[in-house]
Amino acid sequence: MSKWVDKNEWPFNVYKAITRDDEVTEESLPADYRGALEYVLISTITDREEQVLRYRYQMALTYRAIGEKFGLQSERIRQIHDKAIRKLRHPARFALLRYGVVAQMERYRESCRELFYNQGYKEGFRNGGMGAQAPLLSNPYQQQEDDSTIPIEEASVNILDLSVRLYNCLRRANINTVGQLLDLSKESLLRIRNLGWHSLQELEMKMEKYNLVLREE
Repeated sequence: MSKWVDKNEWPFNVYKAITRDDEVTEESLPADYRGALEYVLISTITDREEQVLRYRYQMALTYRAIGEKFGLQSERIRQIHDKAIRKLRHPARFALLRYGVVAQMERYRESCRELFYNQGYKEGFRNGGMGAQAPLLSNPYQQQEDDSTIPIEEASVNILDLSVRLYNCLRRANINTVGQLLDLSKESLLRIRNLGWHSLQELEMKMEKYNLVLREE
């Protein structure tokens, strides 16, 4: 076990593994680093990768000990670990850890608002044949879609406010509405790639807010 894998340093030991910098201190990271790490672990890597990283850095287990929990060889656990660390080194994920979710999301929000609002503004008048005679428009980001009259079964899964990872799992499986979810059993959902028990529990919790329950079989 590498000397810096110390469970007492959780969650900063994960950052050390990503950067290969043993001199990282809590003061050098954003105030919301813990929340940023939880967001990245839960939303952007697989359930198994998340669990391996937690066993490794939060509990300081060896690859062999982690392998026994999964029924896998220690070398396979090392491969899963290394892949997860490489994912966390991706610029988009690493920026969240380095600067914090709050700062990064605000920067992203502002850039998207400016880009898409400007593009939509220009495209709309081009298609409308109004040329350069473009009056002032209200910001479309201030308008909220009213789904109150739509039957819950026909509503988009977006109303459930799912995590990025879970939403992407459903989208790849062509599950776009709440009705499609209700037609599936828990067993069927667990067969969807990268949708594990953690994600299933999240989905059940989100659906409870609408008094919806997934089928057992």
